[in-house]
Amino acid sequence: MQVQLEGDQVVEATVYVAQPSKVKEGLRPTRKYINHLLAGRDILSPSYYRKLEGLKTLQS
Repeated sequence: MQVQLEGDQVVEATVYVAQPSKVKEGLRPTRKYINHLLAGRDILSPSYYRKLEGLKTLQS
């Protein structure tokens, strides 16, 4: 999928779009899932990495 970044740059990206039936207020990811995402630090922006680090999870 093509994604437009700030500054109008367009890049190819792999994205996940949640199914509306699976989204509701108050759901939290597992710590294992967040750790999996954090393992990709080298390809994440610093701000997104910090956001992931600060998420409350099922085990926190």
